[in-house]
Amino acid sequence: ISIGKDTYIAGEQVTITEAVNGNLNIAAGKVSIASTVAGDVQAAGGEVSITGSVSDNVRILSGNTSISGRVSGTVTVVAGELHIEKTAVIGGGLLITGGTVVIDGTVNGMLKAYGSDITVNGTVNGITEIRGDEVAVNGLIGGNATVTGTSFVIGETARFNGKLDYWSLQGQRDLSSSVKGTATYRD
Repeated sequence: ISIGKDTYIAGEQVTITEAVNGNLNIAAGKVSIASTVAGDVQAAGGEVSITGSVSDNVRILSGNTSISGRVSGTVTVVAGELHIEKTAVIGGGLLITGGTVVIDGTVNGMLKAYGSDITVNGTVNGITEIRGDEVAVNGLIGGNATVTGTSFVIGETARFNGKLDYWSLQGQRDLSSSVKGTATYRD
């Protein structure tokens, strides 16, 4: 159904392969967006995949979400699992509440991630806040960061260009080789 430039779709399995000139509102068991959307995307489904490009913001409620395309705006996701794939570029921020979160791509804005298992292998250029049970950073965090995790692993390739405030059960550590700014352990 199209109302003005906005499109509304529901079904068991929906694949978008043609350009959408306005907002896309979609609910299905399996959602695949493989084309260009000129406006916002609001999607709900068991599985949601974005391989195309979105010119504005994305809001998703799903069991499993993967993004490998380009989103110019902010991405907000509530999901059991979220994978921002290596080819993904998010122009705005990323706000996520989920179980398992893996960020292999690029987030040019802020990152706020709350979940059970959160891994950042890619690049986040903005201010970062991560709160999780198992947290691992192997990529680049460009802005200031706050990280709270029962377990907080900083890989050999991890770089924090700003200051880092952190807490974990592992306690205070020497993070000078990974943190350009100051690293402050918060009790």
